[in-house]
Amino acid sequence: MEMTSDLYHLFNNSEEKHWWFIGRRIILFSLLDCIFSRTGNGRILDAGCGTGATLKKLEDYGEAVGVDISPAAVRYSLSRGCRDVRLADEKKLPLADQSFDYVISLDVIEHIADDFGALKEYSRVLRPNGTLFLTVPAYPWIWSCHDDVNRHKRRYTRRILTERLNQAHFSIERISYFSTFLFPLIAGSRIALRYIDRFYQIREKKLDFHIPAQSFNRILSGIFSIEKHWLKYADLPFGSSLVVIAHRGNTS
Repeated sequence: MEMTSDLYHLFNNSEEKHWWFIGRRIILFSLLDCIFSRTGNGRILDAGCGTGATLKKLEDYGEAVGVDISPAAVRYSLSRGCRDVRLADEKKLPLADQSFDYVISLDVIEHIADDFGALKEYSRVLRPNGTLFLTVPAYPWIWSCHDDVNRHKRRYTRRILTERLNQAHFSIERISYFSTFLFPLIAGSRIALRYIDRFYQIREKKLDFHIPAQSFNRILSGIFSIEKHWLKYADLPFGSSLVVIAHRGNTS
């Protein structure tokens, strides 16, 4: 990901504590458990591994390799105990063609100007019919200073993301919104931040990212993570994020 060192520091201190990270991890690994139980273990690439919380858990499923564009991210991942972390640009991966069974990309391509190029790289390093597991932020209309602070280039709709993946020769198995049950709270707060920022310039102070009080944080993570039960059986019709399970075709 292309972010500042300050944000990597914030994420490193928050990935195990903040309700959004906790809930997202529970939901996504619930889906990944289904994928790995169906397809078996294999070689896994965590593209844009950040500070390594996800990568460390992926090591339980097979040979996991993490790459990130930031030296700070690599240092944090190694300090977390991750075994194989490499400094690399997600737009041009220093990895062999068809060398991975899975590519995991969690909230990464929205940081990249050429998101299609990144998807093509994911396709290149995946083996035929290999699996891409991808998440991105949804809905351009809830853009706020949160996106500016995190250096997002865009937010996605289901249609736009589907088009990008098809162009990169991925066959989509599932595409669903998530972060649905808390969507009114998230969308409302983002819109409020957008307007408040006009007067107080909170993006410069990074005041849009903090861990709530412990009891409230636990309630929010509990509500968020309930979505794992729904997503096992059906897609969600809206939400602040999108999750995709797709497969690389034989054409690169």
